[in-house]
Amino acid sequence: LRCRETVWLSNRKIISYYTVSMVYVLLFILASGWIAAQLVGISTDREVKNNLLRRCRTVASSMDPEIIKLLKGTPSDRGTVNYEYIKKQLHNIIIENDDCRFVYLTAIRNDKIVYLADSEPAYSKDYSMPGDIYNSTDMRTIFSGGKPLVTGPAEDKWGTWISAFSPVIDRDTKKVIAVFGMDINAADWAYAIAIDRLDPVLITLLISVIVIIFFIIYEISFEASLRVRIAEKEKFDSEVRIASDIQMGMIPKIFPHSSGRFNLYALLEPARTVSGDVYDFFKLDDDHLWFAIGDVSGKGIPASLFMVITKTLFRFIASQGGSPGTVFTKLNRELYNNNETFMFVTVFAGILDIKTGRLTYINAGHNRPYIIKYKGDIIELEKPDRIALGVDEDVIYADRDIILENGDCLFTYTDGVTEAMRENGELFDEHRLVDILKEKNDKHPEEIIQSVHGAIKDFTGNAEQSDDITMLSVKY
Repeated sequence: LRCRETVWLSNRKIISYYTVSMVYVLLFILASGWIAAQLVGISTDREVKNNLLRRCRTVASSMDPEIIKLLKGTPSDRGTVNYEYIKKQLHNIIIENDDCRFVYLTAIRNDKIVYLADSEPAYSKDYSMPGDIYNSTDMRTIFSGGKPLVTGPAEDKWGTWISAFSPVIDRDTKKVIAVFGMDINAADWAYAIAIDRLDPVLITLLISVIVIIFFIIYEISFEASLRVRIAEKEKFDSEVRIASDIQMGMIPKIFPHSSGRFNLYALLEPARTVSGDVYDFFKLDDDHLWFAIGDVSGKGIPASLFMVITKTLFRFIASQGGSPGTVFTKLNRELYNNNETFMFVTVFAGILDIKTGRLTYINAGHNRPYIIKYKGDIIELEKPDRIALGVDEDVIYADRDIILENGDCLFTYTDGVTEAMRENGELFDEHRLVDILKEKNDKHPEEIIQSVHGAIKDFTGNAEQSDDITMLSVKY
C-alpha cells in the first residue's frame, strides 16, 4: 500500500491522510469564516456610526442659530417660546428617527457645558433640566475644534450609547454656539453588527457541513476501496507464497553422495518471495552426475517464471544425453524462441565422471567458478567464451574438460554472493570469498557454503538483501 494513502493501518483500523486533510480544511474554513465575520462587523460598525453622524450633521445644520442664542441655558428657559420651539423640534427628530433614543442641545454658559433642551418630556425620569451640566471631554473638543464626532459605545447613568455630536455654527461669526447630540442604544448597534455577521457565520457553517459530509462519504468510499485492495493484496501475497513454495519445491534438497567418491551441497536464498536463481543436479547414470547453477536477468515473478522454464528444459534436454555443449546449444534455441520479454539466463553446468574425476563443463556468461585444490590452492576457471542463454539463437556452445583430483572441490555461485552490499554501499567482492575458500579447503561442501553464507550475513548486517544468493559445491 502506498504510504500517501494510509497513515496507520493496524488491527484493520484505517486512519487516512484524508481525515487529517479534512481537519485542516475545516480549520481553514472556520478561520476564514471568523475573519470574514470580523471584517463584516468592522464594516457594519463603520456604516452605523457614519449614518448616525451624517444624520446628526444634517439636523445640526437645520437648527436656527438665532433662536439658540436667545436661550440662557437656565431653568428660566422653560415655558418660553424659544425653548418650546426647540423642544418640539427635538421631539420631532425622535419621531422621524425611530432608532434614536435621545437627542439634545448643549451650549457653553459661564464656561460650563449645559443642557439647553432635550427630547424628553418634563415628566420623564430621563429629562434634563435646562442648565444641567453635561460633563464630556469629547463635547469640549467639538466646541473648540468645530468638527463633528461619533463616539461609543460609552456608558453613563442612563445606559450604554453610541453618540454622535455636530456643532451648530453661528452664520455671522462662524463660531460654534451649540452642539447637537444624538444617541442610539448600544444594544441596537451590537444587534446590527451581529445580524450582519450572521451571514458569513451561516455560510461558514454550511460550507463546513458540506465539507464534513463530503469527507465522510469519501472516507467511507476510500476505506471500503482500501479494504478491497488489502484483501486483493493478501490474496496476491498468498498466491505468491504458494508459487514460491512450488518453485522452491522444484529445487532438489536431498544432496547425493557416492561411497565417498563425491559430495555435493547447494543453497538458494531468495531476496524476495520468489527467486530468479536456479540450481539443479541429477545422476545421468551410476557414473555420471549432471549439475548446473544459473541466474536469470531481472527479479521478481518474471524472473522466477523464466527460472522454472529454464530448469524444466535443462532437465529434459540433459536427460536425453549429449555433451554439455550440445545440451546448451539446444537449450539456448528453446529459450530464445517466443522470448518476447528478451530475458536471458547465465548458467554454469557440468558432467562429473564419478570414476575418473573428469569434469566436462560449460559456462554461458556466468561467474567463474573456483577449484579448491586439496593442497589449499585456489584456481579460478577460465572466463566464459559464450554469452548467456536466450540472447542469440545461432550461438554454438562448446564445452571444456578438467580433471578433479581426490580432495579437489568445485565452488560455483551467483553474483548475489560477491555483490552482497553493506548499508554504505560496500560490496562483499571476490577477495573476501577467496579468503574464506582458502580457510575451508579441506572441509565438506556444506560447511564451505555455510561459512560463506555466514560471512555474508555478518558483512551486510542490517542491510536489506538486494539479490538472490545461490551457491553449489561438489567435492571429489
